[in-house]
Amino acid sequence: MTDYLRARSAEVVVRAMEEEAKRNMFEMGLLDTEPTDDEFGDPPFGAGLSALGRVDATGMDDDSLLPELIAVIRRAPTSRRLVKQTLVWPISPAPGPDGPADDDAWAGGPWVWEFDVGVRDTLAGVHDTEIPEVAARWGRSEAVRKYEAQADVLLNLVERLRRFAREARENDERLYCLTSL
Repeated sequence: MTDYLRARSAEVVVRAMEEEAKRNMFEMGLLDTEPTDDEFGDPPFGAGLSALGRVDATGMDDDSLLPELIAVIRRAPTSRRLVKQTLVWPISPAPGPDGPADDDAWAGGPWVWEFDVGVRDTLAGVHDTEIPEVAARWGRSEAVRKYEAQADVLLNLVERLRRFAREARENDERLYCLTSL
């Protein structure tokens, strides 16, 4: 699973992830008390991830895809350094040299990464007339070719990511990537 998220801060994302974890624990029968709406009618445990803007990119989950798209837009050589990211979830300490325990969040995710503001602004800066060319060049890249994605799928994804990044920029939000096994 790969989703792109937008939020004002990493703290907002962490809170949403915590709320989502509580909701999931209740649904699996791991919490005894049934969640109820609060006095203001808000959903139990808060809104979780549903409170955040979201673009589904499941199926194209290679971590080289976004750097490749940014390189295409910037007309720069591909490099993972084009996309600076910081891990914001899980918040538990990273596992030691023996790796994570089976029940550790580090073992299967989810993981959430915050992107630097340059990624948001690069995506938001794509002009309407550039979208078809950007999607076509991205589709010819090695990172994307292995997914055998149709041209219209790539065009749609570039358009959605551009619109998503513009909304984030207008609302002074950052972009994040949520991945899970």
